[in-house]
Amino acid sequence: MEKRKDIQKSIDDWHLNNDFDVDNLSTYKEFLRSIDYLVDEGNDFEITTSNVDKEIAITAGPQLVVPVMNARFALNAQMPDGAVYMMLCMARI
Repeated sequence: MEKRKDIQKSIDDWHLNNDFDVDNLSTYKEFLRSIDYLVDEGNDFEITTSNVDKEIAITAGPQLVVPVMNARFALNAQMPDGAVYMMLCMARI
């Protein structure tokens, strides 16, 4: 957190003492590199996990687009599948 605070202070100070020139972004970019805000891209890497439940590791999560103008769709989309199923079952009673 200290490093983040130092970087933010450097950026704030730079903007107080310099005019930002959209036509000369290389100067600003060089400044950001000098304070380690921008760094060179590292090597490719992979992340692995172990002891993950099959439902999480293999099955994709829900991916849906909801029309905001339809309140019922928006409400159903924000609820977990189990809650929606329970509401449908209760509505039939």
